[in-house]
Amino acid sequence: MVGIENSVGGNYYNVSNGKIVKSFGSNETEGATSRVNKVGNTVYEKYFSFIEGNLIDASIKSNEAFGDSIILKLQDEAGELDILQLKFDSSYGRSFLFKIPNLDLSKSMKIVPYSFTNKNGKEITGLNIYNHAKVLSAFSREEPNGLPPLKEITFNGKKQWDKTKQLAFLSEIFVEFVSKFKRNEDF
Repeated sequence: MVGIENSVGGNYYNVSNGKIVKSFGSNETEGATSRVNKVGNTVYEKYFSFIEGNLIDASIKSNEAFGDSIILKLQDEAGELDILQLKFDSSYGRSFLFKIPNLDLSKSMKIVPYSFTNKNGKEITGLNIYNHAKVLSAFSREEPNGLPPLKEITFNGKKQWDKTKQLAFLSEIFVEFVSKFKRNEDF
């Protein structure tokens, strides 16, 4: 667990630039780093290398402006709650979704985001998840296990990858995963 103060209902985090991030908005907070956000406001954040606990619930939060997010509710041995939000259609969200068939929900998990630039200059981001050992992806090019391939399309004169079928497949996988949790109406 990332050991910081509690807020009502738990501690809320997201992932950015290979780190777990707790935002305090415009509230200057001891130990927090300040930065200017996209709209020019100064915000305060704390950064962590990982988040850890038992996954006790998962859901989707839809936002018309920002799209769908995966919401993970983790609880440590002391009962402290941490809520991690991952954008569904992001490398972090997809990295989590690719691993959920191999998660052991009876064991604690450690979620470790990463971000680095490879030798070709491409930024690589994702999540490593450790359950009892490192959790491997259930889907790969060699063994897709039903995952539809990305389709290369041309849009506005530029080649892009269409993820529509893949996201629909992962959505079905996530719905099945969510059904494993007892629904808590407080979440």
